[in-house]
Amino acid sequence: MSYQAFFLNPLIWLYTVYEVQRELYMFLIQQFDNDPRLLKSLCRLPRVIDIIHQFYWDTAKSRFAIGSKPLLHPITKQIIGERPSREEVRKIRLLLLSLGEMSLRENIAGADIKALIAFFETSQDMACIEDVLHMVIRAISQKQVLASFLEQVNLVGGCQIFVNLLQREYEPIRLLGLQFLGRLLVGLPSEKKGPRFFNLAVGRSKSLSEVNRKTNLRMQPIFSAMSDKLFRFQQTDNLCATLFDVLLGGASPKQVINEI
Repeated sequence: MSYQAFFLNPLIWLYTVYEVQRELYMFLIQQFDNDPRLLKSLCRLPRVIDIIHQFYWDTAKSRFAIGSKPLLHPITKQIIGERPSREEVRKIRLLLLSLGEMSLRENIAGADIKALIAFFETSQDMACIEDVLHMVIRAISQKQVLASFLEQVNLVGGCQIFVNLLQREYEPIRLLGLQFLGRLLVGLPSEKKGPRFFNLAVGRSKSLSEVNRKTNLRMQPIFSAMSDKLFRFQQTDNLCATLFDVLLGGASPKQVINEI
């Protein structure tokens, strides 16, 4: 029996106790770490996102969510298995995302970017979106991974494909989305980005070169879209802290918020 049919089949494991599932995914992390080639064929990021979306969700808002009800014996109807607790499911989710991060560090393909776009655009599970964003920001903190990530992002429309993260009602998602976009924009080659991030009239130079003016015009749509979406909401201290991080070019993945 193949890895995918057994070890990467959550239908087999979902109703087992947390300790069993933890050992399963720790085993997979070790196996893929020993032989990264297995990641490319068995467990790329789209597969990880699909497993999380279907089986290790935080809130069962999708019609594809599995495991919201206990597993019953077909005859006696007695409960014979239950999904782990919410806290335990999150720990499993983070282990799965470690596999996703390993996949991104090994190789990034267009399918990875498209899977992220689809997930961010359609998911209503804020906890899962938050966990995925933390993972991606951590992965692209490495320059080589960031360069590969940007190369694929530019093939499917550029950084603006992620701008809708900034219009989520849940502030931690907006802040992480801003950090994520900041990372991407900072990582762009200097000739592809403008001299400033947002159309804010603060310290605007009157001596910009013609090249910078043309570059800024090309990049202005994404900056305008970002500022338009961000400033629809209250400007909290957390938003200001994250925004200044991006404006200063740091776009640090440090967690600006602990609990909100």
